[in-house]
Amino acid sequence: MTTPARLETLHTTRFSRFHRYALACAGVLAAAMLLNLLWLGLFGYDFTLGVPTLWQRAVPVRSDINLDHYPLVLLLLAIIPALDQPRWRNAAALGCVYGLVVQGGYLLAHMGTLKAVSSDWLMADWAWGGLLSTLATTTAWFVRHRQTHGRQRVVYRAVGRL
Repeated sequence: MTTPARLETLHTTRFSRFHRYALACAGVLAAAMLLNLLWLGLFGYDFTLGVPTLWQRAVPVRSDINLDHYPLVLLLLAIIPALDQPRWRNAAALGCVYGLVVQGGYLLAHMGTLKAVSSDWLMADWAWGGLLSTLATTTAWFVRHRQTHGRQRVVYRAVGRL
């Protein structure tokens, strides 16, 4: 029979687990957004020779809508599934594939809506998207799995048997 003290311990453990999970995801997303703003603000602007072609739109379509939804979709499609992977390499591969696919779609939208786009800028931005997603998923995996090793892992196994 489960005592009230045992129920309190189980509730505290589960809340603590969820709290750490949410905190890890929020920290990774904040770091990813900061790095992306750094890339766009400092390096992406001057990467093309002279005037940036990014702002000379051929048709009035928002091709940068990816930046608005990137953190949420990264969380749902890459970070959360990566946390369940058995090895960090699997989490890194999942993040890399996600980043390259999403950034590739974003760059195709740029190529279709901008007057001129530098191929050097496209390749650097594509690599940046893959690297950013890889770093985000790998960091989240290490933060999550670091928290479940040692004594806490034994506690989680005991909770899982109830």
